[in-house]
Amino acid sequence: MNRADAAEQMWVLAQVNDCLDRYSSGIDARDVGRLRECYHQDAVELDGIYGVDLRGFIELVHRFRKPGCVHETVQHAVVRCVPNQLLDAAQVESYLYNVIPPKGPVGPMPETLVGARFVDRFECRSGRWAIANRQLVFVYARTQAPAADAWHQLEADRTSIEANGSVNPVTD
Repeated sequence: MNRADAAEQMWVLAQVNDCLDRYSSGIDARDVGRLRECYHQDAVELDGIYGVDLRGFIELVHRFRKPGCVHETVQHAVVRCVPNQLLDAAQVESYLYNVIPPKGPVGPMPETLVGARFVDRFECRSGRWAIANRQLVFVYARTQAPAADAWHQLEADRTSIEANGSVNPVTD
């Protein structure tokens, strides 16, 4: 591989990783606009939950934004991006760790940890790399009831931080 090819591959990897980072922050913040930026308009999302098009996936994200949702937040960590570039397209496999805690210590939903792989096809269109096709492959899912004692400690910590400003664990 020559330097020009290596530089091109590094640039593509940076573009793909940037898109995956925006996906993680967009879905965690329930920011539909940021999430849409990660996909091409005609993208396909196949994972057994959202359906077969981007619209179904975006509608699901909207449901998580509404009041009365049983989850406080979601946290997506996408790691180990492995691209295989093919001109203006790249096949990319990355790993997803998704933590979905409930809103409180007692409720209808348990805490859930999901491990999965994204098998994506990224395409570069008009100079913009984005997801054209995504297949989510579930590896595992674990659920557990939230620990009430730990939940109450987190609430106490949150109240303390809100009352006193940020907390420095070294000096406080």
